[in-house]
Amino acid sequence: MFGRLGLLLIIFAWLLQLNYSRKGRKEIQTSFLLLQVLGILFLVISSFANGEALMGFLNLISAAGALWVYLKIKK
Repeated sequence: MFGRLGLLLIIFAWLLQLNYSRKGRKEIQTSFLLLQVLGILFLVISSFANGEALMGFLNLISAAGALWVYLKIKK
């Protein structure tokens, strides 16, 4: 369940970003990054709940990267 919710949040984040870029804008939206991080965190929970520790750690690294980008552009 958490995995599906995470993927849906990631898809929604991409749709928001694509809609924004369709208007000719090239900046990364903070809402995109926050939804991306939230979705990935749900994937982390799902991975650990299913006993897939390696996948959980890899997703955690991915979430940290997206969060790092968010913090860099938020300044």
